[in-house]
Amino acid sequence: MYFAGFVGQGVCPAGGQHEHTNSFAYSMIFDAPPDPNTQPGWQSCQKCQGMYFSGFPAKGVCPAGGQHDGTSSFNYAIQHDLPPTPNIQQDFRACAKCLGLFFGPFKGKCPAGGEHDAAGSFNYGLPVQSFDPDTQVFDSDPLTSNLPLGGSVHIVMRKDGNFAFTSHAHDSGFDNIDYVVSAVVMMPTGTAFTFQHSGHTEGTSAGLPFGTPNRNDDFVVEGSDPGITAEFDGMPGAKMVAGIDGKDTLVGGLQGILNDLLNEAAQELGKAAEAAVIALVF
Repeated sequence: MYFAGFVGQGVCPAGGQHEHTNSFAYSMIFDAPPDPNTQPGWQSCQKCQGMYFSGFPAKGVCPAGGQHDGTSSFNYAIQHDLPPTPNIQQDFRACAKCLGLFFGPFKGKCPAGGEHDAAGSFNYGLPVQSFDPDTQVFDSDPLTSNLPLGGSVHIVMRKDGNFAFTSHAHDSGFDNIDYVVSAVVMMPTGTAFTFQHSGHTEGTSAGLPFGTPNRNDDFVVEGSDPGITAEFDGMPGAKMVAGIDGKDTLVGGLQGILNDLLNEAAQELGKAAEAAVIALVF
């Protein structure tokens, strides 16, 4: 996350200047007091223009060299761990290595090396200042299951037919879990776009006697389908439903959970059943 209001777009860890093509414009608050869901202490680095957390003695790693420099920056505050809220995009994270703010599902490139690391981070939410009329975004409520397993789904669909499907899973228990996350976006016409991903998370047992289990599993895939373009004008009235569960607990298998979600979406839109199904991710 960086400030794009200057002619120069700062320094990007991936090389060159930052690039915000297809990005939403986000707004932030500043000089706000802390509360249980608001964290102050964020600043904009005058060297790279990136947003970083300045509350530690060390100021992280700046892609322009050395540590971040918040001289002349506002003291920004960011909300975190919010319930699903219209016009607020969640799943931004603070990198444990560089202290920068990044979009969790994509991870990006960290100036401290490798990808950004979200270990120990809050789930931050940023207000979206303006929407691209050619883009529709669908975010699930926090997903839960009858296992110590949760997650989320984020879907972006564009008028040109392109889409991106992002899912997150987290294992909070002892055992490793093979899981499946599924989502349905149902249009007012009854056409349904389906998404499904199988993955693996590690519980406490994976870290015994030493080591750290990989409790999180993030998945991102992009693609294109002409059906999105054909249905795009009706997407403001679409309904997205999603679910997550362990593979060995699914009744009816992978198709069974999709059928359940299709029926749920159809009922919420007042449809007897889906008219057509377009499987985008499976």
